[in-house]
Amino acid sequence: TDAGRDGKMASLCKRQQCTIERRGFRQELDSWRHKLIHCVGFESILEGLFGPGLFKDITFFQVCGVSFNEYTVPK
Repeated sequence: TDAGRDGKMASLCKRQQCTIERRGFRQELDSWRHKLIHCVGFESILEGLFGPGLFKDITFFQVCGVSFNEYTVPK
């Protein structure tokens, strides 16, 4: 009976671990979804302000291998 109880405890722990992992995965997906919504919205705003040429300018920098991380504002 102890072996049966230990087996149930082990399976319960595995199920709890799966639940925790699924919850974490769902939260990560939600996080990415919110980030994507903000990025797309920001891109639309920039295109509205600066016109469709902005995308061509950004693409040019990407093709040239320029990283925007290289250009940071000093604090």
